[in-house]
Amino acid sequence: MKKIFVLLASALIVAAPAFAAPKKAAPAKENGIFVGGTLGFTFSNVGNGGNNQNGVSFSLAADGGYQINSRFGVGAQLGYSHGGAMLGGFDISDIKSLAATGIGTYMDVADNSINALTFAPYARINLLVGKVVDLFIEPGLSFSLAFLKGGAGAPLPNIGGGGGGDDDDEDDGGALPIGGGGDETNVFFGMGLMARPGVMFKIDNHIRLYAKLGGAGFQLGTMSTVGSNAAPSVLTRFGFDVTTANLLVGVQFKF
Repeated sequence: MKKIFVLLASALIVAAPAFAAPKKAAPAKENGIFVGGTLGFTFSNVGNGGNNQNGVSFSLAADGGYQINSRFGVGAQLGYSHGGAMLGGFDISDIKSLAATGIGTYMDVADNSINALTFAPYARINLLVGKVVDLFIEPGLSFSLAFLKGGAGAPLPNIGGGGGGDDDDEDDGGALPIGGGGDETNVFFGMGLMARPGVMFKIDNHIRLYAKLGGAGFQLGTMSTVGSNAAPSVLTRFGFDVTTANLLVGVQFKF
């Protein structure tokens, strides 16, 4: 009888963990390093009476930083683009998407006339923290350096119209030195103070999908032509554009 009692007691001790209440999963780690990025690619072909022009463009952007706590983080984005890599639509009711299609196609077939680098440090402030979704805003700085080369076969457009070859025999003036039909290289440097709202979807403890919807802020830039004695053009912009047409989507991994 004693042996039977010992066997039953031993069986209960071994089986007890199986019947015990399951442990709650450990809460997700709020702080830590995060990395992510975005990728864009387009191929365009323009055919006109058997005279075809085609080209490709792409953009790469690496994004990383440190999440200090559930409410605050810091990071930076470093990007490179070759050409436009803009895939818009053909809907004339959405002028921004239509413009992206036209400009992106032009930049593809114009021998990828634009190469650009961007660097943008930012702070990430979570306005709403949920189990699945976070809403955030990212105030930060942006710095851009671009080289625009006008090709003889497909020059970049001369924005502003000055000396653009119109037939009215008038000096339109005020043109920005972008392209113009030669082989000159134009250099653009810009900086801005921006704030971008966004949403973060938590797939699991390590993988996030995020979307940033436009932004608001101030931009200042200069455009000059290499080897030219002309004074650089100065670009100043201020405004906001918070629309899905200016959507930036990416993937983020948290460690």
